[in-house]
Amino acid sequence: MLKRTTLLLLVLLMAGCEPGPGEGAGAPPNGELPTRTRDVPVNKAVDEVRVAWPERSTIDASALAGLPAEARELVKTSRVPVLVPRAASLLAAAKLVVRPAFTAVSIDGQGEHAGLNVSISATRVTHRYQGIPEARGPERVRGDKPAFITQNEGIWSATWRENGLSYVVEVECARPGEDARCRDDAFLRTVVEDLAFVGGAFVGGAFEGGAP
Repeated sequence: MLKRTTLLLLVLLMAGCEPGPGEGAGAPPNGELPTRTRDVPVNKAVDEVRVAWPERSTIDASALAGLPAEARELVKTSRVPVLVPRAASLLAAAKLVVRPAFTAVSIDGQGEHAGLNVSISATRVTHRYQGIPEARGPERVRGDKPAFITQNEGIWSATWRENGLSYVVEVECARPGEDARCRDDAFLRTVVEDLAFVGGAFVGGAFEGGAP
C-alpha cells in the first residue's frame, strides 16, 4: 500500500500557506483565499490569480463521465479548471478535494495502473517577490509550455502554468525500485500530456459563466 498521505500534503501545500510576517493566529482558515498581504514587507505579496477559463465546448465529456459520481459533482464547484487523466483505470478511482484557493485530485490506480498514485493539483494563490521574475522551467510539456520536471524520494513531479495557474502532477510507485514507470520521467510525461479538461465553476476568471 502507498504510505504517502497525498491529499493531506496537497491541502497543506496548495493553500499557499508559507508563514510570513503578519501571518499566524489571524490568518484565514485553511483553504480560504487570502487578500493581498498588507502587513508584509513591500517586496512580497500574496495574490489571487485570475483564471483563464477554457471554453465550455472544450470539456472532455467522456473523461467527465468516467469520474466517480461524487467527483463529478465536486468538479462543478471547482474555482480552477479541473484536469484529469483520460485512462479509465485512473479516472475510476479519482478523489477530489475542492477549496476556494485550489483543487486537488488524488488517484490510486486500478487495473493496469495498480501500484501507482497519481495526483494533480492547481492553485489560484501566488507569492510574488519584488525584483524577482517568475521562474520558467527548462523542460517543455503540453504544447511547449515551460515546465520543471523533478524527482524527490522516488516521486516524479511536473510543474507548469496553464489557464493562468500553476499545475502540479506527481507520480508515486508503491515499489519504486521495481516499477519501470518510476525509473525515469517517461510515464510522468505520458500522464501530463494525456490530461483532459473536465470543467469547473467558471467563476473568478478572465470571464464569468463561460462566455467572453
